[in-house]
Amino acid sequence: MKLSTRADFYVVDSVLDEDTGKRHKTIVRQKSELVQLEEVGSETYYNAMALNLTLNVTIQMRKISYTGEQYIKIDERVYQVTRVGKGITKQYIKLPLVECPDKEAAEAILNG
Repeated sequence: MKLSTRADFYVVDSVLDEDTGKRHKTIVRQKSELVQLEEVGSETYYNAMALNLTLNVTIQMRKISYTGEQYIKIDERVYQVTRVGKGITKQYIKLPLVECPDKEAAEAILNG
């Protein structure tokens, strides 16, 4: 498998601004990995539709590299991980992604 696309993985959390007392989303951890972009398969698509999700893209990556990040940025678009599935071999995992529904988290990632 050729890992040909760069993806940035993020953990975003809500933190308290001590000056204003308001909470806002901020990046806690970030890393970059190479992944393989794939079309969403029909079985995955219909399983997601049953859960009221519209999957945009699926990626495969090395299992050892994924540490539970919830947001992924690919080509200036922010996605959210819906679940983790089996990859093409035991060394890989498949991550179905949806367009990020949390606008505040997406803005924090895009503005970096």
